[in-house]
Amino acid sequence: PPSAAREPLVDQARHRKEVVVKVVIGFVAATIASISGTGGPLILFPIFLFWDPEISMKTLVGLSSPFSLVTISFGAIGALSFGSVDFGMAAIQCFVSLVFFLAGGIMMERMGDSALKLSVGIVLIMVGFSVAIRTTIGLVLA
Repeated sequence: PPSAAREPLVDQARHRKEVVVKVVIGFVAATIASISGTGGPLILFPIFLFWDPEISMKTLVGLSSPFSLVTISFGAIGALSFGSVDFGMAAIQCFVSLVFFLAGGIMMERMGDSALKLSVGIVLIMVGFSVAIRTTIGLVLA
């Protein structure tokens, strides 16, 4: 039937649209993260969850890992080129981050998708409140 021949075209068009949307989300998230000085996933997660609430958290974490790598790499290059780096503190942070990154991966495997979304949502709300409170205090005291 003629409709069967069109289905692959519809799937290709849908796939292209999804790729374009993901690239745009990545661009917007990277730009906002760069301007605000925040970590990429802090911006990427809410945008992606708004666009696709049904996305698996494991998929989202998988998408955010290369995003973070690029952000961190260029941040490190910038710090080395234009600033100063406390290599002792950096080594301590690397070790602590590695330990807790692995612990988080283990927890992620044991938690369901709904629990992961809830925990990410709570963390994002806490970060948002923290930024809002600190900014408000800074404005009041200025």
